[in-house]
Amino acid sequence: MRWSWRALVSIIALFVGAGWFLSGTPALAQAPSQDLPPECVAAGNSPNEGVEGTKEHVLWEACGVAYMACIFSPKSLVAAEGDRQVAIQECVANAISKVPASSPVPNKIGVCRSDDNNTPTNVAIEACTEVIKSPTESLQNLTDAYTHRALWDMDEGQMDAAINDSNQAVRLDPHVAMSFFVRAIVRGKRLESGSVIISDLNQAISLNLEKTYLPRALELRGVELGTRAVFEKIGKQFDRAGKDNGSAIKDFNAALELDPKYAEAFYQRGQVEKEIGQTAQAEADIDAAKRLDPRFAE
Repeated sequence: MRWSWRALVSIIALFVGAGWFLSGTPALAQAPSQDLPPECVAAGNSPNEGVEGTKEHVLWEACGVAYMACIFSPKSLVAAEGDRQVAIQECVANAISKVPASSPVPNKIGVCRSDDNNTPTNVAIEACTEVIKSPTESLQNLTDAYTHRALWDMDEGQMDAAINDSNQAVRLDPHVAMSFFVRAIVRGKRLESGSVIISDLNQAISLNLEKTYLPRALELRGVELGTRAVFEKIGKQFDRAGKDNGSAIKDFNAALELDPKYAEAFYQRGQVEKEIGQTAQAEADIDAAKRLDPRFAE
């Protein structure tokens, strides 16, 4: 059987392209920019290129697959040197034009929740916002998007935006423990009334807050009841009349039962014990906090 040169080139391209398919993106990084359409160059130069879930990352991946196929396409292989780059660029541009518009949204809620610890804040906020704007998202995803955007807002120092988002999360679904927990954290950062912070923490705990976060919720409630008390902000003065040191110590005890290495709970319990005259217990707890976390030794 005789094979035409065109058939042989096609078979070689098929096998070589298949073998290199998974390594398309690394190869793309070494590709001459003149071989690539402007969309691919822009995606590769974007700081979001390495952030999974962003449109730049998805486009860069698509460009990589297209590039590996196109450099071994029959048209590119037989083109004259001057025409080869044009042939590759046109081939890649044609391939990525067929990528559906919805493909750059592989897991926006995952990016919003910061499943990847390397996610930049602006990228996470953008992902949360896209979820919130989507007309087809589930109630759970919408609630999660508002809750997590509140945390990102807080990281950026945007406290008004953070409280607005956490309020919206609670309004959307008042049966989600995490929404109340996050709002309590935001309210604490805003130095809001201790009574409203405790109310949110009570709700979060009663709604069976995930065990990962429960020690933190108990410790925060203990802080509000004890060390900071039910502080009502009056200018720069605080009224300690609502303090409940006994309940505070119970919360610290419960937090330490769940997490015996929780340095913050040891430290805060020590502060309350010191205030009520239990000096020996206070010193022991504060020493434990220092052993567990060097920050408390400073």
